[in-house]
Amino acid sequence: MTETYGMFRHTREEIKEYCRLCHDYGAELLLSVGPRPRMIPVHSPFAAGDSYQLSSAGMEQVLRGVEDIKRGYDLGCRGFLIYDEGMLWLIGQMRKDGALPKEIIYKTSRTWAMQPLLFKLLESLGRTASTRCGTCRSP
Repeated sequence: MTETYGMFRHTREEIKEYCRLCHDYGAELLLSVGPRPRMIPVHSPFAAGDSYQLSSAGMEQVLRGVEDIKRGYDLGCRGFLIYDEGMLWLIGQMRKDGALPKEIIYKTSRTWAMQPLLFKLLESLGRTASTRCGTCRSP
């Protein structure tokens, strides 16, 4: 299940319930980091048609996104949808450096990558290449 409304809009109890339900039904849960009002649409030269992605407007928004991930992890989620390449790089580095747990997986919007080399670039920034279940720990 991919939540795209923005995990910061959900209460602790709601996120715990999403995790419990996904765990009970063997489903993968991806909570979206953002989008917040200060995120801006960026038209991608790699996207088809009018597709666009969201980009954080400033470091404050990036840091709030990192706090979203920490909060979601503490509540039981292990999978996160990332809209911003800079944030993807930062959290990939944080995971490598041990500042974020290694079992967290990050995925990106499908509108980012319209060819295989861009998938490789996103993977090098920290995106998880494989789809796997088990992104929610047991309640």
